[in-house]
Amino acid sequence: MILHGQQTGAAADQRQGKMNGPVEVATDEACLGNPGPGGWAWTTGLTDASGGQHVTTNQEMELRAILEALRAHPDQAVVILIDSQYAIDCVTTWLPGWRRRGWRTSARRPVKHQPTIKAIAAELDRRPVQLVKVPGHAGHPLNERADRLAAAAAAQAALSPQYRGLGHIGGTANENRTWLWLGGGFRLGDERG
Repeated sequence: MILHGQQTGAAADQRQGKMNGPVEVATDEACLGNPGPGGWAWTTGLTDASGGQHVTTNQEMELRAILEALRAHPDQAVVILIDSQYAIDCVTTWLPGWRRRGWRTSARRPVKHQPTIKAIAAELDRRPVQLVKVPGHAGHPLNERADRLAAAAAAQAALSPQYRGLGHIGGTANENRTWLWLGGGFRLGDERG
């Protein structure tokens, strides 16, 4: 997975005085083929992050954007601005039935994107989360920023399969670090490519 970003999550938002109410986060995805290289992104306008995978789907990236936004803002109420009705339906309409049926659809098939949806469910159980549908590509500033970040992440993911597992999380303009995703955690690593 490739990650890109500025300061991340709750700590950066806290420094900007955003801890009094729910944090508002826009999420989006971009895919170059479906399946194909894809990217996800979230932004608060003050902080953002994005990442990608070499082979994925647009639905997986929409869900991944939600998950990463929630993980970046632990123990905070979150309002997610999203243009994907599929992702909204997954979280608000279908999730309770999937849980009751042991992660099976009403047709008794396994739920697609189950690991990501289960991780989102765990995050939802921890705090209040509201999903708000916004029109895509209609000039909403946060949605447009998330869209640009996701498109850039998808383009980066398309470069080569060797980029899978690597990410860039930047602090200041003079600081760029490469991080490796190692089964649930990040470790500072050597830049490849």
